[in-house]
Amino acid sequence: MTLAKHSSYQNCDTRITIAARRGFTLVELLVVIAIIGVLVALLFPAIQTAREAARRCSCRNNLRQVGIATQNFHDAHKHLPPPKVGGSATSNLGSTFVLLLPYLEQTSMSAQYDLTKSVASPENLPITTAPFDVFMCPSLSPPNYSVGSDCGELLAPGSYMISTRSDYYQLNDGAFAQPAELDEYNLGMKDIADGTSHTLLVGETNFAFADKMEAPCSSAGIVTFGKMTGFAWADSYWLKAWGHMAAENPHLYNNSKQFIAPDSNRTYRSDHPGGVHFALLDGSVRFLRDEVEPGIRRALVTRAGGELDHSF
Repeated sequence: MTLAKHSSYQNCDTRITIAARRGFTLVELLVVIAIIGVLVALLFPAIQTAREAARRCSCRNNLRQVGIATQNFHDAHKHLPPPKVGGSATSNLGSTFVLLLPYLEQTSMSAQYDLTKSVASPENLPITTAPFDVFMCPSLSPPNYSVGSDCGELLAPGSYMISTRSDYYQLNDGAFAQPAELDEYNLGMKDIADGTSHTLLVGETNFAFADKMEAPCSSAGIVTFGKMTGFAWADSYWLKAWGHMAAENPHLYNNSKQFIAPDSNRTYRSDHPGGVHFALLDGSVRFLRDEVEPGIRRALVTRAGGELDHSF
C-alpha cells in the first residue's frame, strides 16, 4: 500500500510538472509577439501594393468606359462631344460628362437633366450633386468638407478632366475644340490628324490643392460655387473644368506639392504613385509616367500638332 501510494504521488508530481512545462514564459510570449510584428510589417506593404493594384485596375476601367462612351457619342452625333454644353466658355450648363450620361447607362438621369439650365439650378441639382463611381478614381483622397452645406460645395466631386489644350494659355488644341452649340459643334475623328491612338481624351486629377480654391459660400442671392467646383464632374465653366498639360511649366505635371496659380488648378495629377492614367481617343487607357519627356506629353495632347514622336 505504501509503495502504491508513493508511486501514485510520483505520477501526480510528473503530471503537474509536465502541465507546468506546457505554458509559455513571459520571455517566450514576447518573442512570439515580436515575430508576429515582424511578419505583419513584412506583409503590410504587400497588402497595400495589392490594394493599390486593384484600385488602379478600377480606375483604368472607369476611363475605358468614358472612352467607349465617347466613341458611341461620336457614332450617334457624327462628331465628338464638345467641351461643355452651350456655345459660351463661361456658361455653366453642364460638362462633357453630362452629355456622356446616356452612353454610360445613365439614360434616366440624362432624360431628367435640363440642358438649358445651370448645373446649380433646382432642376439639375438632384443629378449634379450625385456622385458616380465611373467618374471617381478609387485611389482619390477627397477633401474633408461636405457637399451641399451652406458654405460647402454644391456639386459632387470627380476625378477626371477632359484634355483640352497643351498649356493653360493655349486655345483648345486637344481632343476638344472651342465650344459651340451641340448642333453646330463638328470636331470629329476625321479632324484628329495626329491619330486617335496618339491623342489624349481624359486624364486624372486629385484634390491636393483643394484649400487653394476660392472660399465657398452664397451671398446676396447669388450662387457661388465652392472649393470642390474645380473638380466636380458636372462643372463646365472652362476655368474650373478644362484640363491642360502645363507645357510651359512641365514640372507641374503630377505635382501635388508645388502650387502655381493658375496653372496648377487644372494640371493632371493622381493619387497613384509614379504617374497619371489617361483615356485616349481610340478607347485605350495608358499610364503616363512622371519621367516621360515633356515634349512627348505635349505631343499626346494635340490633335493636329504634326509631332512625330508619341512613344511613352
